[in-house]
Order: sequence, then structure tokens, then C-alpha cells
Amino acid sequence: MAYKTVSPYTGETLKEYPTATDEEVKKAVDVAHNAFLAWRETSYEQRAQVLQKAADLLRERRTEYASIITKEMGKVIGEAEAEVDICIAMFEDYVRNGEKYLATRTLPSDKYGKDSVQLLFQPLGVLFMVEPW
Repeated sequence: MAYKTVSPYTGETLKEYPTATDEEVKKAVDVAHNAFLAWRETSYEQRAQVLQKAADLLRERRTEYASIITKEMGKVIGEAEAEVDICIAMFEDYVRNGEKYLATRTLPSDKYGKDSVQLLFQPLGVLFMVEPW
């Protein structure tokens, strides 16, 4: 069975995708896991550079990506452009604040006098999910 991208406006099939085999899925997860192993050792400065590049590419091709959103999801162009802008803003927020967001911090003890807890972020691995659009 092939999967299709269908225009919600016209019902036209925009593209078909073959069903991935179990082996293809395993290979994709393995590739993602290897990328994860490298990424978790990547400095915040280097991560920020990658995220800024992603934001820059989205900004440069904003109209193109908005057009794809419109074709695939049926959003009007203004909403699609706003969705691209939100993605750009999220990338740039992590460029500016990612290190702070991921810093280990101590949460204060609660009003019942229990010990405070330490909140830390440790990358655990790849998350695999299928989203039926």
C-alpha cells in the first residue's frame, strides 16, 4: 500500500510514497541513533550554529515552504506563512536560550519542607513515531 499526499482542496494526489519495509525503518532509526550519539556531544555553540542555519534556510525559502503547507494541509497562505515564521522563531529562541533551557538547576523545596530537587536534562535517545496526517 502506498501513502499519498492529497490536496484537501482538489482531491488531487500530489505525491505517493511506498510503505517502508521493517528493514528500512530499522535502518532509519539506526541512522537517527548514530546522529543522536554525535549531537549529544556537540557543544551548545555548535548546536546554535546549526539551528541558526535552519532558521536562515526557512527564512530564505519562506514562500516555498508556505506553499507546500497550503497544498498539503489546506491552510490559506497567510496562515502557512505564519506557521513558517513560528518555526523560525522557535529555532532562534533555542539559538539564544538553548544552553540556559538545558542547564541543570535546583528547584526549591516545597511548602512541606521536603528536600529540594535537582532538575537536569539528559538526552536519552531517538523518539520514533508515526503521525497520520
